Amino acid sequence: MRRGHAAGRVKELQSYADSLEKAVAEAVDDPTRRTSEGLALAGEIRTHLKGLAKGERVTFVKRAIDEGDRRTVAAVLHAPPYLSGLTDRQLGTLRDFAANAFAPTEHAQARATRAAIDRVTSGGSRLVTRYGQALKLKDTPAARANAGLNDLKQTA
Repeated sequence: MRRGHAAGRVKELQSYADSLEKAVAEAVDDPTRRTSEGLALAGEIRTHLKGLAKGERVTFVKRAIDEGDRRTVAAVLHAPPYLSGLTDRQLGTLRDFAANAFAPTEHAQARATRAAIDRVTSGGSRLVTRYGQALKLKDTPAARANAGLNDLKQTA
C-alpha cells in the first residue's frame, strides 16, 4: 500500500534504513562471537587492546579491519568502548570505518536514507510552520476589511 503523505514516507524510509543498518551490523559481526569460545576470545582481544598505548589502539583495530579480521573487529565493536580503552568517539569512527570496509554499499545506502528522512522531516516541519503563518494572515484587520469590501461588491 502506497502512502502519499510525509509521515507515511518517513515510516517507509525508516523501514529501509533499519533493514540496511541490520545488513551492515551483520557484515561487521563474527558468527562465532556468541559462542562460549567466541565470548572468551573477545574478552582477551579487548584486554589486549586496552593494554596497548592509547595511540596504538585505533591503529590496531584499523589494521584488523583492513585485514578482514572480523573476530577482532566484532570483539571491539560489540562491547562498550571503555572495555577496550577507547572513547565513544573512537568507537564510532571505527564502527564507520568497519562498515565502509565490510558493507560499503549498504552503509552508503543507509546513510543516504537517513539523510532523506531528515530532509523529509525538516521539509514537513517547515511546511506546517508556513501554513500556520498563512492562516494567521487570513485573520488580519486588512484581510477582514478586504473580505467586507468583497461582500459589499457582491451585494451591490
